[in-house]
Amino acid sequence: AVFTPNGNLANRRARLLSKGHQSGPEISTGLPMLDRYTWGLLRGEIFTVAARTGVGKTSFAVGLVKHLLNNNKRVLLFSTEMSSELIVNRLLSSYTGLTGNSFRSGNFSDEDKRRLDVGYEWLERVGHAIKICDLSAPNIQIVKQLAGEHKPDVVVFDHIQHIGGGNDVRNTISEFTRGLKDVARDYDCSVLVLSQLRRMFKDPKTGQLPPPQLSD
Repeated sequence: AVFTPNGNLANRRARLLSKGHQSGPEISTGLPMLDRYTWGLLRGEIFTVAARTGVGKTSFAVGLVKHLLNNNKRVLLFSTEMSSELIVNRLLSSYTGLTGNSFRSGNFSDEDKRRLDVGYEWLERVGHAIKICDLSAPNIQIVKQLAGEHKPDVVVFDHIQHIGGGNDVRNTISEFTRGLKDVARDYDCSVLVLSQLRRMFKDPKTGQLPPPQLSD
């Protein structure tokens, strides 16, 4: 789109100043410190959470999705490593405080079953607001199609290394990211992308992992 900054500046100024009356971001992450630095998840923007294997990226995403659902936001979640059933179990675990082991084994005490019932009642209330795609390598056309159908406030993609496309990984990720930017703008939503950092080895002198770099 082409924009010429004249003719509607008064409306733009009014919208900008109206933000000052908001008590918090429109799409909060539920983490006050993060909201303070980013003003939540802004519509039309892409946010990236990058970390090494096993440090809790998916757990962070599930907690974020629970918070969004509790605040009446619509979510489109792409889970390339976990089935939709596992994601639902993790949402229930996050909401009820029941351990993941209980969901894996199916062993629940009477009190656990009561809490589980409360969790299912919650999921019944908010379930219309979330759509989960558990394809192992969705392409950008699938993302755009589902975004058009669901009209989400937030798209969560876990994670960017598992996408459909060509053999050139760098070029494929670049094109996919541009497509996600189009989704954020075209559907007026925020996009959160999880990314895997390459594995690092501990420094033999210090025994510590080196700090992450952008090149990771």
